[in-house]
Amino acid sequence: MKGLKRFILIAAISVFLEVGALFYINNIYLQEKMWGSNVDKAKEEFRIPYNALEPKVSSDGIYAIFFSDSKIYIWNLESNTIKKLAVEKDTKVLYYFWLPGRNRVLLASSVKDNFKENLAFSLINLEEGEAKIKTTSIGSIAFESSKNNVLDVAFSTKQEKVYVKISEAGDRTSIYELDYRGIISKIKDGLFSVENIEAWNSKDGCVVQEKIRGKIFTLEGDKKQEYKTKEALKLLHVGQKDVIYLGKEQTGKIISITYGDAFGSGKFDNIKLKEPVKAEEIVFSPWGEIFVLKPLEGNIYSLTSDKNNTFIGKFIGFYNEGILSYSGGKIIKNQLNK
Repeated sequence: MKGLKRFILIAAISVFLEVGALFYINNIYLQEKMWGSNVDKAKEEFRIPYNALEPKVSSDGIYAIFFSDSKIYIWNLESNTIKKLAVEKDTKVLYYFWLPGRNRVLLASSVKDNFKENLAFSLINLEEGEAKIKTTSIGSIAFESSKNNVLDVAFSTKQEKVYVKISEAGDRTSIYELDYRGIISKIKDGLFSVENIEAWNSKDGCVVQEKIRGKIFTLEGDKKQEYKTKEALKLLHVGQKDVIYLGKEQTGKIISITYGDAFGSGKFDNIKLKEPVKAEEIVFSPWGEIFVLKPLEGNIYSLTSDKNNTFIGKFIGFYNEGILSYSGGKIIKNQLNK
């Protein structure tokens, strides 16, 4: 009797193992072959936390960077892999900026040290991929006011210099010049408040617009020179070949754009807009195309090609094949209509 029970038990176990093996082959192994592993599917469900600092994407559309819960996240959008960089205690990331055409990020952080607060700059280098990330400290400056913060960054591709606009007490702003040798210098521009800042690419220096009087100045070191125009215009952008874009305003909105080589023959072209738009709704692609952005409509119209494009979520920039947007914790690539 005992021998019969043992035989029945062994037979039941054998059948169970055989059925289990067939179930695994049919329902798991074959599905993983067709759809990828469970791990890969889990990665596809990754979402940027709602409380993260707004993500920014590299110009080739491969990497996204964001800051959340005391960590910097580097997200490879092609492989769906994520690299986390821990941020030291008493350090808060304020701003990050992808250098145009390069897989390098300029990082600005607030660092507390012995009851003093400094604005520290560093460079995250992903040129060799996220597996070989290199982080280099550029230097720091002492906070002069509790109101100090990074407002804007402009990068000169040829000179490889960075110009940073920082807020001071009240409406006052300061501009600092950085290079990779660790030299940080404050530009003595003598201006109370700067509204916009763009960098030249063929020479040292930057171009800024004073907020109160609206005058445009070129700055090179401590040298300041007014960039004169025939009429009052708003500084919008400087392109890779130092093409400067200036907007004509009417009742606080741009009605036309004048553009040309800032150091060339002096010949400028003009584009009249179909309707007045806010200056911040005019955006420029890295390849020199001018767009009018309608963020609430999810619409972006090219003044250059006269073509309309749509996107989902919040517009966050361009990559080499189209438009980048952000929705529900996801980075969305929207290809341009050609």
